[in-house]
Amino acid sequence: MTSALLAGVPFFSGLAEDDLEQIAEHATPESFRRGALIISDGDPADALYVVINGRVKVFLGSDDGKEVVLTILGPGESFGEIALLDEEPRSASVAAMEKTTVLVIRRDRFLELLRENSDLSWAMIRSLSHLVRRLTGSVQSLALNDVYRRIVEILEQRGVFEGEVRVINERLTHQLLADMVGASREMVSRIMSDLVKGGYLTVSRDQIRINRRLPSGW
Repeated sequence: MTSALLAGVPFFSGLAEDDLEQIAEHATPESFRRGALIISDGDPADALYVVINGRVKVFLGSDDGKEVVLTILGPGESFGEIALLDEEPRSASVAAMEKTTVLVIRRDRFLELLRENSDLSWAMIRSLSHLVRRLTGSVQSLALNDVYRRIVEILEQRGVFEGEVRVINERLTHQLLADMVGASREMVSRIMSDLVKGGYLTVSRDQIRINRRLPSGW
């Protein structure tokens, strides 16, 4: 069953069945309740994680409780790759946003598989390249865009088309959006409220519908 799950993960999707079975032999499912910390910034790097169900946030925290959310990951996405390779401590924390199950693949065996399997090595390179591009885009957005444009980018990135409207089928609270774009919750609430009043968005507890093209400025 675990090998079948891995086959649906983009990181492993190009691997042969035998390779998937080797990885599955060393993968252990673990479940976490909502709010549980999966890894902490500064922890030793001992495993790679693949989200099977649920959602996690990757974030940086300060001593006074403030957070910057680097990304949100869902089923089929992985985290923990970088620290596996450079042997440095974890560079960010990861917490479950809802009840979440992950596959845990321990470091020693995973590095053995990388050395033995060129397809897996290339998959790792592609994954890290994607991560670098995503983080570069985040830095660019924080440096060059105002809060409104950063919110629009998040909404458009996470939305999928259903007919002619784009839909975000997940719960994005104003506080979470604020942590993602580096702004106050109050500022995010004002912007979202104006977009709802203008008919651009329809918001329910677990869904945001983008009814038409969002304005270029606020």
